[in-house]
Amino acid sequence: NFVVMWFGAFYPWYRIEELLDSILTLSKHKDFKFIVVGGKNPFNPNPDFYRQYEKAVAFSEKHDLTNKSLFFVDHVPFDTRINWFRHADVVISLNQEGSENAFAWRTRVMDMVLWGQAVTLTNGGAPISELLLDAGAALRLKKLSAAELTNTLELIRENRDMLHARGQRLENLLRFVIGRFAVAFHDYDPAVGSFYLEAAHFSMTLNLRLADFLGGSSLGFSSGSVG
Repeated sequence: NFVVMWFGAFYPWYRIEELLDSILTLSKHKDFKFIVVGGKNPFNPNPDFYRQYEKAVAFSEKHDLTNKSLFFVDHVPFDTRINWFRHADVVISLNQEGSENAFAWRTRVMDMVLWGQAVTLTNGGAPISELLLDAGAALRLKKLSAAELTNTLELIRENRDMLHARGQRLENLLRFVIGRFAVAFHDYDPAVGSFYLEAAHFSMTLNLRLADFLGGSSLGFSSGSVG
């Protein structure tokens, strides 16, 4: 199976129409499986935050997609979320375009890439998404449309090397970020800095060479400078 995941609530500042239409089109392929984890936040009673989730469930039931092509998983405990990231081939994040997106720091994307090391497919616009896209560590949806999303997912499924290459760049980018945090925090708080230094040293034992990503030490930081 090719597993496509949406992780987190369907808040109003995300787009789901294109996602739902794409799921319907791709449901003819039995190997495509779409999983929505935590689409409804049980801790926030604001009805505005439920509308898109209810719309998605109704759409799925109307088109007989539920538990066949589209699977809804309730809110999962924080400490088990990584297990879900690990079982996804790609994670989708579709943002409403506009000023909110331009200034939003998408914490769920940070969570997905930092702990889950999941490759994301996104229309971008948000700062962290653009950082990942610029580093070649994520996949950009060229146009926010159901047809473009469908075509892109089919392309990825047939060319999984695209995911592998971006996954490698994502790992290298994360080691670079951890190392930078380690140096910065050690000057501010040695105890906190030591935590990041240990994480960075562990990363190096996995042979995730930052130089491969950076093309040398052009940013003044290389794998050898940690610790």
